[in-house]
Amino acid sequence: MRSSLYSTSGNVKMANMVALGACVEATGMLPLKAVQDALVRVVNVHYAKMIPVNAKALEAGYDFSG
Repeated sequence: MRSSLYSTSGNVKMANMVALGACVEATGMLPLKAVQDALVRVVNVHYAKMIPVNAKALEAGYDFSG
């Protein structure tokens, strides 16, 4: 099951984002959209191309947890 979540994000290195998405859903601490929107503010401009992949990994974890 974990491998399917990782493959959704396209990179095993995205496991932390999948876990964060699951945490967001499980705790209800923030709306998923707020976390995804925050990526633009916290990800270094050098890695901006990874923002959509990170957002997708967040969503995969969120959906899995729910």
